[in-house]
Amino acid sequence: MDALLALAVGLGLAATCGLRAFVPVLFLSIAARMGWIGLPSSLGFLATDVALGALLVATAVEVLATSVPALANALDALAAPAAMAAGTLVAGSQFTGVMPNDPLLGWAAALIGGGGAAGLVHGLSAIGRTGATLASGGILTPVYGFAESVAAAVLAVIVALLPLVALAALAMAVTVAIVAIRSRRASRVAAFAR
Repeated sequence: MDALLALAVGLGLAATCGLRAFVPVLFLSIAARMGWIGLPSSLGFLATDVALGALLVATAVEVLATSVPALANALDALAAPAAMAAGTLVAGSQFTGVMPNDPLLGWAAALIGGGGAAGLVHGLSAIGRTGATLASGGILTPVYGFAESVAAAVLAVIVALLPLVALAALAMAVTVAIVAIRSRRASRVAAFAR
């Protein structure tokens, strides 16, 4: 059961990195300091004062930058690798704990699962942000950015408190988003064919 919970927390926090790269890492730092989430010794630095301070600054900059329409869309290119790296880090913080005899396997799983989950969520979020920006001429971009920031914070807390429920809800939300995108694309193709 510990391995399943570690998988749920790792993947849940990693996927949340797709919304805001630094919010889940900041939450992981705080949760580790409070003793809510364990960290392997190789990542113990995340619970230090220096890491907490740096993560607070990085989170504030990221959240503020997403409220400016020109910056929000421009940062998507930079945010994708940052989200995937953060997703790998938070997933690895959990996966390596349940695979202490083979940390390489834990990090490989974190790279594929955590980085992949963060990249998928970030990609879907970028599509939504671009659509909101185009549809509103940039007026909705700050609202969208704020909603993503709130969602990242709330999801990070839910993942820690109810990891299996959060993982199931996240899987359902990603599935709905993918189906909606495919449906929209199919309706465009059908309209173009007429």
